[in-house]
Amino acid sequence: MKKEKRAVVFIYVLFLVTISVIFATIILNNNSFLFNISDYFEVESKVLTNISNDSEISIKLHKDKNSNWSWFIDNIWCPTGTWVTMSWTINTDQIGTTLVSSWSIYCLWDYFWDELKIYFNTWFTDFSTAEYNWYLVTLSWWLWLSNFSDTDSTLIDFSWFNYNIWDWYDDNFNSDNYRVTSTWNTSTWVYYPNNWQDDDVVARKMFYWFISPSFWYKKVFWNTSKTNKIIDDNTNNNDSLNIKIWDTTSAYLYIDIDKSFDIKLVKFDRNSYNNFNELIIKEKLDWTSIANIWYLQNNWWVLSLSWNITWNEYDFDFTNNDYALFVKSTWTGTLIYNIRGESSTWTWIYINPIDDSNSNFFRYMWNEIIIDNNWKYISKETELFFTK
Repeated sequence: MKKEKRAVVFIYVLFLVTISVIFATIILNNNSFLFNISDYFEVESKVLTNISNDSEISIKLHKDKNSNWSWFIDNIWCPTGTWVTMSWTINTDQIGTTLVSSWSIYCLWDYFWDELKIYFNTWFTDFSTAEYNWYLVTLSWWLWLSNFSDTDSTLIDFSWFNYNIWDWYDDNFNSDNYRVTSTWNTSTWVYYPNNWQDDDVVARKMFYWFISPSFWYKKVFWNTSKTNKIIDDNTNNNDSLNIKIWDTTSAYLYIDIDKSFDIKLVKFDRNSYNNFNELIIKEKLDWTSIANIWYLQNNWWVLSLSWNITWNEYDFDFTNNDYALFVKSTWTGTLIYNIRGESSTWTWIYINPIDDSNSNFFRYMWNEIIIDNNWKYISKETELFFTK
């Protein structure tokens, strides 16, 4: 009987231990589950916050650049044909001028091996000065006849010139039409002289913002098939002066960072991300730098930056690969960055995924990658809409 009682007690104790272990396991698993859920929501909140903040600054810049003048105004043109009379001791000649954009905007003509330049006033409603042979004269609506102070007292006269004629160029070369071109008519492309580019497209060709010291490797650039598509969908990107990001197999990144930093470049397998939403690393490079600007270099698989093209640049194949660039501030204060893309044939690249072709709203494909403490890459992409 005693042996039987001992056996029953032993079995009962074993049962209680088993139950205790089961309950302990359940509690531990639940705690682990709750911990993982908490981590997930924390990361998700951080990702969405970054996306919201970074996208808003891009859209704000874009709106500012397309509302910083008076839209399309065409009230004045350069004297052409035989509108201008230039005279000096042994010669009098009637000439025309051509609109030129080179750091500034002016009308240009060569008169006996010296350049004649006629400049507009601040608001591009009239002419203000003329320059010839290094001498300047002041012009105004009531005085189109004036002598330069050169040895021949060269006379410029276009007093009978009718300058209030359309030339199809926005008078201040800033038409606020979301294009590099001049005209308000979206069905045509009227390019400014000398490949001048309106600042309306600046935001689509760059990323800029700030990085606080608290950031752990902030993502500052990431191209994917989704961002490529938004850029391609934007018909305002169909100009001949710039190219779309996925149209180049050989490109450079131009970087301007004002304080010391660490930089990390990662090339991801595009097929893995598109098919399985997995970030599979194909290549990774790092660099620690003081404040520096310009072209990202590849020196024996170590990153650096160079002020000039050295033909040792990191060569980006945007047609076939996805790349992400991460920056960490190593300075005590806030770090400002600016990133642009340039093809190996010296053409600027549309890299910011903004579609402004709709008359009422912007489409914006923003994405984010967070590197956690275990060096795991956590990503998200989302399409956003903003009113114009």
